[in-house]
Amino acid sequence: MFKSQKYAWVICVLGSLAMFCSMGICSNMLSYFLPYIEQTGISHSAGSSLISVRCVFSLLALFFINRYFKVLGLRMGLFISMILVAASSFLYSISDSALMYQVATAVGGVGYALGGLVPVSILVKKWFKDHLGVAMAIATIGSSLASVILPPIMEKVLNAVGLSNTYLVLAAFTMFVALLMIIFLRNDPAEFGLEPYTDQNNSKIKTMNFNTKQMSNLGLVLILLTLFLTCGVAQSGIGHISVLAESTGYGGDIRSLMLSVFGLSSIFAKLVFGEIVDYFGTKRASQILYLIIIGGCFTTFFMNGDSLWPCFAVSVMFGLGFTVTTVGISLWAVELSDAPSYERTLKVFQIVIAIGGILFGVIPGLFYERFGDYILVYEAFGVLTIIAVIFLTLTYRREIGK
Repeated sequence: MFKSQKYAWVICVLGSLAMFCSMGICSNMLSYFLPYIEQTGISHSAGSSLISVRCVFSLLALFFINRYFKVLGLRMGLFISMILVAASSFLYSISDSALMYQVATAVGGVGYALGGLVPVSILVKKWFKDHLGVAMAIATIGSSLASVILPPIMEKVLNAVGLSNTYLVLAAFTMFVALLMIIFLRNDPAEFGLEPYTDQNNSKIKTMNFNTKQMSNLGLVLILLTLFLTCGVAQSGIGHISVLAESTGYGGDIRSLMLSVFGLSSIFAKLVFGEIVDYFGTKRASQILYLIIIGGCFTTFFMNGDSLWPCFAVSVMFGLGFTVTTVGISLWAVELSDAPSYERTLKVFQIVIAIGGILFGVIPGLFYERFGDYILVYEAFGVLTIIAVIFLTLTYRREIGK
C-alpha cells in the first residue's frame, strides 16, 4: 500500500481527519455549545465574541504558518495542531467563566489555523496531479462530517455524563487522531518514492494547473474582498445557527438537527462540487453555490418557531452553499496564483478569512441585544453575499479571462 499511488487517497482521509478536529471540533465548540455557554451567565455579546477570539488567534497563527510548516513539516506540524485542539477541549472542560472560555477558545483558534485549510490544501496539491477537485473535497469533508456526527453524539453524551466530560471525550478523540498523523502521514509522495497521483484512464478530467503569472494588484484586491465578505458571513452565519433557532422559538432537538442537516448537505455538496469542478471549472461551480447561500440567508425570514421547513431549508442551503469556503477557496488559490506564490497566496487568503471572522463574529450578538432579532442579520448577510459573487466573477474575468 505504501508503494502504490493509491496511498494518495489515504492522505486525503488523514487530511479529512485533521479538518474534522481543527475546523469541525473547534467550530462545533461554539455553534453547538454556544447556547449552553451563554446559560452559564455569559451575555449574548460575550458569547458571540468567542467566535472573534477564535478568529483573532487563528489570525495570529497564520502570520507564522509558513515558517511553522517549513521548520516542522506537514506531518509533525499537523500532529502538534491536533494536540492543541485536544488541549482546547480539555480547557473547555474546566472552564467556568468568560475568561476561561476565552483562553480555551484562543488555544483552539491556534489549532484551528495550524490544522485547517492551509496545510491540508498544500498536502493534497503535493500528492495529486489529477482529480484535484475530488481529492480536495474528500480531504476537507471532515469539517462537514463533524457537523453531522458531533451534534447528536454530543447531545447524548452531554445528557449522560455532563458538559465537562463531553469536552473530555472530544479531547481523547483528538489525541487519537494526532497519533494517526504521526504514524501514517507523509509530507509528499517522494518519501515513498512515488509521483503525485495521476489518472491515465480518463481523458475528460481537467488537470488543474497554476496560473502562468502572478495576480495583478486589482485582482488580488477583488479576491480578498470576496474572501472577506464570503467567509465572514460563513463563519458568523454558521456559528450562530443554534442561537438563531433558539431566538425564533425552536427547541434543542431542532437546533441539533439543523446542524446535522447542515453537515449532511455539506458532505454531499463537497463531493458533487469536486466532480463539477473537475469537468466544468471552478468559477461556474462557485457561482452556483453563491446563489444557494443567498437563498439560505433570505429563507431565515420564514423561521417563526412553528414551521419546520424553513429550518431544514436554511440548513440544506447553507450546507450546500458554504462549501465554496473550503473546497472552492483552495481551488481559487491554485487557479489564480502561480506556482511560486501558491503557499503564500493560501496564507494571505486565510489571514483575510480570519479578519472577516473577527469582524463579523460579534455582529449577530450586538444586533440581537440592540434589536432583539437575529433574522435581520441574516438578511444583511444575503446582500453581502450578492456583492461577494460579483467580486469573484470580476476577478476571474480579469485574471484568467473567463
